[in-house]
Amino acid sequence: MAQVAEAYVRTDHYPIDEESLQRVGRLVERLSYDSARLIYPRTVKIEIYVEPGSLKAWAKVSATAIGLLYGAVATYPDFKNGLREAVGDARAFSTYVIEHFRQEVDSGAYGERRTKTPGRLLRNLDRLEKLEHDLPQLTQREISQEIARIRWGLQSAFADLPFEEARPIEDLIKGEHGPRLPQIYSPRFFTREPELPAFEDLAAPQIPPRAERPPLSYYGAFELGRWKPQIPPPRGHDPRRDT
Repeated sequence: MAQVAEAYVRTDHYPIDEESLQRVGRLVERLSYDSARLIYPRTVKIEIYVEPGSLKAWAKVSATAIGLLYGAVATYPDFKNGLREAVGDARAFSTYVIEHFRQEVDSGAYGERRTKTPGRLLRNLDRLEKLEHDLPQLTQREISQEIARIRWGLQSAFADLPFEEARPIEDLIKGEHGPRLPQIYSPRFFTREPELPAFEDLAAPQIPPRAERPPLSYYGAFELGRWKPQIPPPRGHDPRRDT
């Protein structure tokens, strides 16, 4: 499934024990549900993970395909407009989760709004357009270096897409940018080796694989539209804050 949004929060000012960890996990689960149902019109999968230490929490949204949320790929401008909408939705989802987490857990909690695959695609397509604009002022070495960086970013995005969605997107990009940047016609330009991590993933904390999660942690997953949280609000919750 394609990752379309992720909220990440961290706080050093929260007691860590089994009860408090479960309470935070249920809170992030409820906030993710409330945020996603306001933003996403179709079924998406949501994963929640909370671990102790400096308490860290993730809320990640995935969809079967980006096109199912934002329309089928038709033209290059339509595709970019769909990506902009997806990035805006990702930021809105994360903002809701992070701000409500700050209200109910720690007002000083650190938060990141991650736009995941739509953000990677949009950033690198903007870089392609800028590169085309700047071609007359650049040396061949500078062009090659920038294309290598763009290639890395696009490969990490395409690795997250199903083949049936990635192929028409690849054709759109080649049709738009190939005439002036023939390097992207390379058969493996958009193909990434599975073990090669995305650049963003090297720096940003990620949900660890199941085998690497500490015993004291919280994990939950559900599909919006097929599940509703049947959990009490966390201790001290004031529902008037959500209005």
